[in-house]
Amino acid sequence: MPESAPVSRRGRAVYALRRTWRGYLRGRGYDAAAALTFFAVLTAFPAVLLTVAAFALRDSSADAASELVAVIGPFVPAGETDTVRDAIGELLSLRSPGVAVLIGIALTLWTASGWCTAYGRAVNTICGVQEGRPFWFFRGWMLVVAAAAIVLGGAALGILLIGPDTIGELVGGPLSPVTATAWAIVRWPLLLVLLVALLALLQRHAPNVRVSGLRRLSIGSLLTLTAWSAVTAGFALYLHLIGAYGQLYGRLGILLAGVLWAYLSSTALVLGAQLDVELIRLQQLDEGVEAEDHIRLPVKRTDRMLQLARQHDQDVAEGRRMRESLSRSGASTSSD
Repeated sequence: MPESAPVSRRGRAVYALRRTWRGYLRGRGYDAAAALTFFAVLTAFPAVLLTVAAFALRDSSADAASELVAVIGPFVPAGETDTVRDAIGELLSLRSPGVAVLIGIALTLWTASGWCTAYGRAVNTICGVQEGRPFWFFRGWMLVVAAAAIVLGGAALGILLIGPDTIGELVGGPLSPVTATAWAIVRWPLLLVLLVALLALLQRHAPNVRVSGLRRLSIGSLLTLTAWSAVTAGFALYLHLIGAYGQLYGRLGILLAGVLWAYLSSTALVLGAQLDVELIRLQQLDEGVEAEDHIRLPVKRTDRMLQLARQHDQDVAEGRRMRESLSRSGASTSSD
């Protein structure tokens, strides 16, 4: 039988991309993106409470409202600035901002850990493995990962929201134009570094598989960042040029727009993880590993897998005893 010709680089790329899309559909990646969106929205509410309470703790309500509107103003659809200002004013009417900060930290940490857990489950499904870490260990570790993710994500969001003009106003004086120009140049590479670090953190600690090396700038991460940037830029352009959400739904339109943006961002994240797995598959195929069906990655722990297997065997054995008992009872009745 003649040897098959080696696959070209283009053929390999087409194979990886095709399996990425088919794996996304076959593994119901859209459901994973919806779960990530749910936890992202759930995290957003206490995060907003925490941010507003922190501003209220530092400044008066009027100053805090002005600062927050100045920061998020460029990202608000045209004509909705007054709506956002009113909503912020209502939130700033907190009587105990210190207590609100503590509650916001606790709720944000817990809901963000749920998001990290959902991401870990999504990657486990893509890799074809189950979660093997005990529940208490897994959720405890996800709280630690969530704390680091909140710091990285909050810093990235701050860089995204705080523009050169805002930095110039904060610095003031003759150095204001220089500082604004420097920030306009430095902010984007810094944002890229923070997002790559966030993706590396999630890839390494959220799923139940081990990948050799940190792969801090994998191709899947590049796909995620590129798709997320395109989604963010396109959606911001849509909101400013069309603003249909505000016209159709009023104040609720801002929330609906945010949910749609979160879903598209989550879809990019899941597709990036799927592409990473397919590239690992290509590497293993090159090494002669039989990875056509399942990639071969070591799992971190198997405690929960063994527990679920024992419970499954116990349920099956109990069901078999019930069936056999009923069979014997029926045979005895018919003989009588």
